[in-house]
Amino acid sequence: MSRYILAIDQGTSSTKAIIFSLAGHEVASASAPLHTKYTPDGKAEQNPEAIYRSVIDSVAACVRKLETYALIRCGEIACAGIANQRETFVLWDDNGPLYDAVVWQCKRSVDICNELKEAGAETEIRDRSGLILDPYFSGTKVTSLLRNVPSVRASHDAGDAHFGTVDTWLVHRLTGGRVYATDQTNASRTLLFNIHTLDWDEELAGILGAPSLRLPEVYPSAHQFSESTFEGIFDTPVPITAMIGDSHAALFGERCYQPGEAKATLGTGSSILINAGDTAPSVSPSAMTTIGFGLPGRTDYALEGIVVSAGSVLNWLQRDLALFDDPSRLDEIAHRGYRRGMRGSGTRRARCAVLEDGREGIHRRPDLRDVQGAHSQGCAGVHPLPDSVDRGCDSRGDRNPLPVHQGRRRDQQKRVCDAVDGRHARVACPHVHLPGRHGAGGGTVSRNRCRNL
Repeated sequence: MSRYILAIDQGTSSTKAIIFSLAGHEVASASAPLHTKYTPDGKAEQNPEAIYRSVIDSVAACVRKLETYALIRCGEIACAGIANQRETFVLWDDNGPLYDAVVWQCKRSVDICNELKEAGAETEIRDRSGLILDPYFSGTKVTSLLRNVPSVRASHDAGDAHFGTVDTWLVHRLTGGRVYATDQTNASRTLLFNIHTLDWDEELAGILGAPSLRLPEVYPSAHQFSESTFEGIFDTPVPITAMIGDSHAALFGERCYQPGEAKATLGTGSSILINAGDTAPSVSPSAMTTIGFGLPGRTDYALEGIVVSAGSVLNWLQRDLALFDDPSRLDEIAHRGYRRGMRGSGTRRARCAVLEDGREGIHRRPDLRDVQGAHSQGCAGVHPLPDSVDRGCDSRGDRNPLPVHQGRRRDQQKRVCDAVDGRHARVACPHVHLPGRHGAGGGTVSRNRCRNL
């Protein structure tokens, strides 16, 4: 009798495989790391084959543990489900990938987003897709590849270029190319999907300059997508009965089945999703409309707020700023800083380099790279703020920065600066932009000349 379920969580930095009993108890788990290549100009890419291999490796390790330690045969696994990093996509033809997987953190299409906004396309895109024009989502980065990679353009014009988010790429590979499919949640993150008709939108594809792009069949998140032996790990094929974006999987897993129920996810980035019921809500100035999850005969919509850098900030603070050695001490450090801050005299004001404060909500600044992209492996130098960005204060300190931290006192800021002095760094407040030993260009404000310190 089949009594176990295989769950695959394909994330940005690793892939995890977990086997659960039908009662929901974890029986075995394993993970495999996944490398992301970051470049100084804000690009983020992964090897499509490495994504696939991380799935195979994590499943193989998990099954070994199941059979070795739990003494359970892998033939008792009833089905498998895949949750994946959203917005990351692969383009391929019959000969294989046309380019590396473009990761959701990639900022290569900032100029294209601005171009489409200036052309007046933002409202149309928002009304149809529920999403804002931002390089976070797949569509404009497809446009960038079509414009800048000749092999991608040639394949597209010939009608041979297949587009797929990570779930689509995985099920394509796991089935030897027999299945080309995705689910509604992943499709809704591409800028190519109409959330009202629940289908691909030719008008959106035309706006993005990809009218001949081949797109997968779209199904509810719970669907019999196919079956696979996972390259012989299982003697008989295991049915793949669910595919869903990772944040949407958390919404469903936390039992947010009714309108108004919400979840918050903290990972490499952060996502807050609130169930909006069976009707797409009107466009909100401070949140995006997306598909929450899809079941046979039922589609729930959701409103979402996104923070691009969450857990990645901790990696940056440890690796690049060396503010601590052991992440387990963060609770202690945070509580100590909170208590000190509460004894401070009022609210400090500062500028966040990834978000801007809007009258009707918090909005991303796509022209600024997030912490993970700007301070990552192979990209340790200073990246000056664009000249168009209001830095909050100039060298005379006579401009008012925007709000972010409460109770941050001058002596605490001074200690933070001293702790990282001599390293290239930009933290959340622009007046704490340290030139380091090698100096920094871009007209940024050094801590020694900023009156706010």
